[in-house]
This record gives sequence, C-alpha cells and structure tokens, in this order.
Amino acid sequence: MSAFDPKQTFAAQSTLTTAILLNDTEAAMPWFYFHLYNEANVTDETGKEFTDLAAAQAHAVCMARFEVAEAATRDGRIVLSHRIDVEDENAAVLVTVHFGDAVQVLP
Repeated sequence: MSAFDPKQTFAAQSTLTTAILLNDTEAAMPWFYFHLYNEANVTDETGKEFTDLAAAQAHAVCMARFEVAEAATRDGRIVLSHRIDVEDENAAVLVTVHFGDAVQVLP
C-alpha cells in the first residue's frame, strides 16, 4: 500500500474537475433525497447531487452518525431503529440506513 500523497490527490481532483467542466456533454449527476425517520420525521425537500448511489449511501451513513451523536448528547439515549431513507428523483427508496447499522455498539 502506498503512502498518502496530498499533492497527488489534489492533482487528481483538479484533473477530474477540469474534465467535468470541459465536457458539457456529460449527463448531470443523479439527485438524492435523505429522509430522516426518528421522533421528528424530517422530509428532505432539497436533496443533493452525488456521483452515484454508493456516494449517497456514504453521506447517509455520515448523517446517521451525526444524528446518533446528537441524540446521545441531548437525550442520553439512542434508538438504533431510527433510519434515513435515500430516495431518487422519482421518490423510489434506493437504500435505508438504520442508525444501528451506521455505528458499532460495544459492550
């Protein structure tokens, strides 16, 4: 495994950004919506663009971890069955991230 080289990473990102900007025949990135189901049940009306479903799912996992931390701090408890549904532009649920799947609970 090679060592992390921030200059190389930045160069790769710059090249990718330039390629995206120069190629206006590329299809737009897919749009995803992240609906939170907990005590509040928050529907995402705005959504976000991601390159693919894997990137959207990774974002949902980060969101779930944030919500778990907030609940633990605020309430002193977490509900592992709370979830975030990731939907596409057609309102089809593509993946569900349960809070219990986003964190590792140890005894």
